Amino acid sequence: MPAGQARRAATTAGRTTPRGSPRSAEQRAQDLDDWLLQAKQSGIRELKSFAQGIRRDYAAVKAAFSSHWSNGQVEAQVNCLKLQKRLMFGRANFDLLRLHVLRRA
Repeated sequence: MPAGQARRAATTAGRTTPRGSPRSAEQRAQDLDDWLLQAKQSGIRELKSFAQGIRRDYAAVKAAFSSHWSNGQVEAQVNCLKLQKRLMFGRANFDLLRLHVLRRA
């Protein structure tokens, strides 16, 4: 398989499910295992290195893939707060920042 095709296959693995049709935790965990095997066999040095790094902390990565829980909402709130803080940097004191954040909430 040419390098371009191998790269494309390795980076698009696991995208075979149509949107709106959730995969089970077991399917997502199996997708991870399949992708790690494909990455190892790809011959692409960077991809192999990335997969090797995932294997070093395999238990945590597999738990993240197979969990039904997500911290996406929390990350969005933190990102919004950091944006507000950057916007207000050097302009005012904490009281104005607090009012600005509360107004956005």
